[in-house]
Amino acid sequence: MPEQPVFEFARLAVEEYLKAQDFIKQHHSEIFKRLADAEERARARDAGPEANVVFVAECLPFVAGIVHVGSQLNDFREARDWALKKLPYADAVSVLSALTFLYIVEKGLRFGNPAELPVWQSMSHRLDSFLAASGALGGRASSSA
Repeated sequence: MPEQPVFEFARLAVEEYLKAQDFIKQHHSEIFKRLADAEERARARDAGPEANVVFVAECLPFVAGIVHVGSQLNDFREARDWALKKLPYADAVSVLSALTFLYIVEKGLRFGNPAELPVWQSMSHRLDSFLAASGALGGRASSSA
């Protein structure tokens, strides 16, 4: 795993390799709505850590679509190869999806519409709790934590 903070790793994946940041910006409203719907469902059945797992599990396939649709084929292949070099025993597309998910939530926290901020904060908390519980990446180490 890289020594840099996880958000920097996510930023590299999205901006330098996938080059999907413009797609994410252009479709911010639709992305927010889909993630906010998943957050609302998680909140409605909140049973502690299990709700966080369900939230992440529901969001990742959607974000995987963003990875595929939001990047050009050559950029996707380069990003996949980069992810394989960084984490050779992991599924590169799953890694890119997870990093893109972290990137989207972090960008929402930093630059989203102020009216959306409570939802972004809740999503961020779910991600942080999920990562901390799984031991993945040592938590998110983002500016929002």
